Amino acid sequence: MLLLFALFVFLYGTSKTKVMELTKEVQSLKTVKEKQVSKTEGLFSGIENSFNKVNRGVRNRIQIARVDGGVLIRFLVSDFFKPLSVEAAEDFFPLIDEVGARVLNLGKRVDVIGYADASEGAKNAWELSALRAAWVVKRWEEHFGGDPTKIQASGKSIYHPVAEARDDALWASSQNRRVEVIVHEGEFVEGRQ
Repeated sequence: MLLLFALFVFLYGTSKTKVMELTKEVQSLKTVKEKQVSKTEGLFSGIENSFNKVNRGVRNRIQIARVDGGVLIRFLVSDFFKPLSVEAAEDFFPLIDEVGARVLNLGKRVDVIGYADASEGAKNAWELSALRAAWVVKRWEEHFGGDPTKIQASGKSIYHPVAEARDDALWASSQNRRVEVIVHEGEFVEGRQ
């Protein structure tokens, strides 16, 4: 009986120690997450303030949002890319350049993500969406002399639409032919994904 009591006391003491260790670990993880949120919030505020200083024509044509680990910049324009076109419509070159100048100046890791729409056909949509992103990166490199190793271009095909073709299929298609820019909170480190 005494042995059973000793075992119970031992297990109780061990479990209490484990609970305390787990509580400390949870608190540590909360602190790390709070720091990450704080960094993202600072990056978000900096980017938003930067774009609020430009003319309303530019600011009203982009959306800035927090995403996990960074900030998303989405172009809010129709016909950004004509159907099956890799190059953005010339009317939007100043907007693309304004975003590029501000984003590249941050020294952060940047992902440029291209998209296609379903009307362009699924067969070439992966290539088309990736080429759209690559076109933006190349334009920024040529105009701003940026280091292309600090920017990643990728395509997401037709599988992430922002507009559904309910009432106006042509409008929805024009919204889904786009690029988005994600600015990551951490500094760029060569070879890091």
